Amino acid sequence: MRDRRIWGVGFALLTMTMGCQQDNPTAKLGFDLEILNEEGLYGPADGLRSMDYKFCLPAGSFVRGQVTDINPSLQCFEEIGSSDCLSGEVLCIGNTHQENHKRILLALAKLDYIERIEQSFIE
Repeated sequence: MRDRRIWGVGFALLTMTMGCQQDNPTAKLGFDLEILNEEGLYGPADGLRSMDYKFCLPAGSFVRGQVTDINPSLQCFEEIGSSDCLSGEVLCIGNTHQENHKRILLALAKLDYIERIEQSFIE
């Protein structure tokens, strides 16, 4: 009986923590959304540029379709040499230079299976 109570308390804490992340999806972002203008660009007026961002997804599951429904321009890669993704994960890269870029980023950040969205410096 004691084990079930402990499990129940742990589950309740996990659920509350996940709820907090969903209430504040910007906590999952490794950058400030406010630096982006209405076109999804940032930087000085004479050097505006779009921001690439990246995140990891579980490989081989239905979640890839869900994220591309949110952002059809996402590119996901099964195998990438130096990504931050673990074995069994897929690296996805998106870009902010598109309509509704903030809504897209917040919708992605609300997904439980996306732990973090970071700025990507692709060269």
